[in-house]
Amino acid sequence: MASGGTESGDFCRPRLADVNEADGQELRELRFKVGDALPADDPLARFVLVVSMGLNDNSLSNTRFVNTKEPYELLYFFRLASGHLYELAKRLRRAHEEWPEVQEFVADLQEDFRHDFESIVRLADPNDDVGQKLARFRNEFFHYPDLRRKTAERGKLPLMQALTDAADTEGTISLGEEALGGIRAHFADELVGKLVMERLGLDDDERKGLVKQLGELQAAYGRFAQATLGRYLNSLGKDVVTQVHGE
Repeated sequence: MASGGTESGDFCRPRLADVNEADGQELRELRFKVGDALPADDPLARFVLVVSMGLNDNSLSNTRFVNTKEPYELLYFFRLASGHLYELAKRLRRAHEEWPEVQEFVADLQEDFRHDFESIVRLADPNDDVGQKLARFRNEFFHYPDLRRKTAERGKLPLMQALTDAADTEGTISLGEEALGGIRAHFADELVGKLVMERLGLDDDERKGLVKQLGELQAAYGRFAQATLGRYLNSLGKDVVTQVHGE
């Protein structure tokens, strides 16, 4: 699996649409009292909070995914990023369906940011092929392989098949690495890769295509989230949000 994130440079650049900069000075920070900016009883404020949580998580997972060098880290952060996007798609789609305030806010965004939002929430559609793949990654990531006795006795345990397929390969454990007291069980990394990828039934070209799609989706989420946060904070006014500028 090769790293993706073709638009990651744009995604990770700190910027907030609609937040005005004054006097040609660089805007360094925004400050506000949480209760004034994000009232607990405001559905739009809650929506913006979840969007912001997703911005943080996806920015971190995207950065690590794009910049990682070790194959096992690549697979880990790919699965992590997939899980973040799928969970966000479900939450944001539901909020958009249930709250007119959210619908009105999204409708007022620039067209390209609305399209970014649509590309994300579409992942929660049960009929969306990419969304269903990300959902599988999410489930595989947050649940370790099944060890149930009844499943094993029926010969239906995926872990048994993975071990059978790998029976003639060489497993390794490295000593002296920095993480986890200097031990890395590389044989487990290789087996989890087989479990995850082979259960999805993807060939090499399809895997590369999915990695590219993930990078594009993360870029889309980054654009939408930053536009959302910037527009929302700018609408609150200077009496609520204080801008801190550099020299």
